[in-house]
Amino acid sequence: MAASKREVPHFYLQTEADIGALADLRAELNADDRYPRVSVSHLLVKALGNALAALPEVNRIWIDDQVLALDGVDVGLVVDTADGLRIPVVRDVAARALDAVATEARDRVERARTGRLTADDVGGGAISLSNVGMHDVTALVPIINPPQAMILGVGAERGVFRPDADGRPVLRREIVLSLACDHRVIDGALAARFLGAVAAAIRTPLGLLRPAPGPAPDR
Repeated sequence: MAASKREVPHFYLQTEADIGALADLRAELNADDRYPRVSVSHLLVKALGNALAALPEVNRIWIDDQVLALDGVDVGLVVDTADGLRIPVVRDVAARALDAVATEARDRVERARTGRLTADDVGGGAISLSNVGMHDVTALVPIINPPQAMILGVGAERGVFRPDADGRPVLRREIVLSLACDHRVIDGALAARFLGAVAAAIRTPLGLLRPAPGPAPDR
């Protein structure tokens, strides 16, 4: 991490996302105990995977002094363990339904916390998720895990008053998303589009239940 901070030209973008619809969807899904339970982190991993599928030009890393485009859409998940942070990777996130992503993510986290990660459980992916919302932290500005090109820090849900269309205050539930990017791989405009796609997926989360449809056609 020290080498990453010294050598990787980090830049950062930040936005707030209304998490009300996502929290309501999670509660509805978890009310049916016939299916795997879904956490906010599982939904966020899926949102990252779907955004990468929609913007494949972001699904790249810096390795051997050059940019490498990735074929698969894998997402790392930062896990706090007794031996420090570990980053297992959830595979083929965009191509799979939410239940499958949640099941694999839960397995990877359990392996990380019990010291049973294998070589197949780590490595790969263009981005990782670091969610510190359970610690009541407003925002996290994270450090990239090379050779990945991005990492998303997520803070705790907050109640915030926002004006509606008529200027009247409405209480909303929001989280702060902080995206760190490697400027050798991604420029600011592309990173902004990606972060916007992630925030949009959080605000309107029904699309997270299914495999990603792929890149939008050129117009």
